[in-house]
Amino acid sequence: MFDCTSGLDVVSQEWLNRNNGLIGTETVYRAVLQPSFAKELWFGTVDGLFAYDIQGHYPIRSIPKLAITNVSVTGLPDSVQTSGWFKNTSLKLPSNASTLNFDFESVSLLMPDHAKYQYRLVGLSDTWSDPNELSSIRFTNLAPGTYNFEVRVVNDLGQELDRQILAFQILTPFWQTWWFRVLIGSLLVLAVWGMVRLRISRAMQVQVLAERQNRQMRRELAKDFHDELGNHLASIISLLQVIAMKAHDLPDNLSKQFASLNRHANDLFFGTKDFIASIDPQHETLGWTMLYLGDFGEQIFSTTMNFGSPEVEDWQNNLKVRSYYSRHLILIFKEAMTNALKHSGASEVNMKVSKSGSDLTISLSDNGNGFDYGTTRISSVGLKSMEERARKIEAILLVQSSSKGTTITIKKENYAHWAN
Repeated sequence: MFDCTSGLDVVSQEWLNRNNGLIGTETVYRAVLQPSFAKELWFGTVDGLFAYDIQGHYPIRSIPKLAITNVSVTGLPDSVQTSGWFKNTSLKLPSNASTLNFDFESVSLLMPDHAKYQYRLVGLSDTWSDPNELSSIRFTNLAPGTYNFEVRVVNDLGQELDRQILAFQILTPFWQTWWFRVLIGSLLVLAVWGMVRLRISRAMQVQVLAERQNRQMRRELAKDFHDELGNHLASIISLLQVIAMKAHDLPDNLSKQFASLNRHANDLFFGTKDFIASIDPQHETLGWTMLYLGDFGEQIFSTTMNFGSPEVEDWQNNLKVRSYYSRHLILIFKEAMTNALKHSGASEVNMKVSKSGSDLTISLSDNGNGFDYGTTRISSVGLKSMEERARKIEAILLVQSSSKGTTITIKKENYAHWAN
């Protein structure tokens, strides 16, 4: 630019060429004009008129071509590029590709040194960077996910001239994938299940071993009781019988005491016999329990009443009843038989066993006089004892009595419970 007020002074200079939009470099001699109505300089060239804006001038440049030339991943020895420049395509990168470097370049023969770039990484930020001449950018600490790297070349006014987009995906590490979490969860469940199964198995083994030892101990205890206590009681009863045969002239008070002693000795003998039989593990079946009660009934009713013993079938012999439940059953029905003998005035007593599905029913009935259960129950120690024993074995005690007779019934739902 020139100042002509006091001569020709150079104020500033601007080189005009085809990069600035000049349509031709060969001018017409003295074909330069500055019209008064415009702030422009007009130049005449052999190719036409060129108008130059003095105040708002900016170079008009050709549109460059932009390309992404390389993508490199920190930690990988080679570029992820295979051959040639990247096109608008997509990449899949490993999960450890957290730091990426992008190289790009614009090609323009008219303005090779004036390119400015803007870039952004959609998925990380949607904001464009400030225009600059750097042709490389690095992104660090990228999380797994899908991204679009966008780069564009702009002119001095910030107008976009060309853009390139490269989509890529950083794969999720396998330990963060849903299928891996499901797999780990399944393995944990299986591990816990296996540990629980192992503990249950060990507990069952310990229980089986303890049960085996318990049965052996009970077997030996029953044998010891039988050999020691049972034999001694039998000897005492025999001596009492011998004394009774020889002592005919005892006073009445001594005779009564002697009879009471003999009765208690017999009760102790049979009670001990019952206890020994109940703790023997060989007797832990319903069949043996019914057989024992049948023998007891035939013994006490043999001279006074007709007794119908329960029929022992195969299923009863196969039904296991632990000694705890067996002993309570025996004591319940021994009490019922004793009451029938003493109070019923019956001529017949019958005992029956039946099952329906998983329910078991054992009953003792007579054709005696009957009694008022509600009134008698209040004062009868025997009936209260029977009810308490029924509760202990988780069974139901039913008492039905009328002038035609009395029926004592034990009902047990899910009788297989008695085997445990």
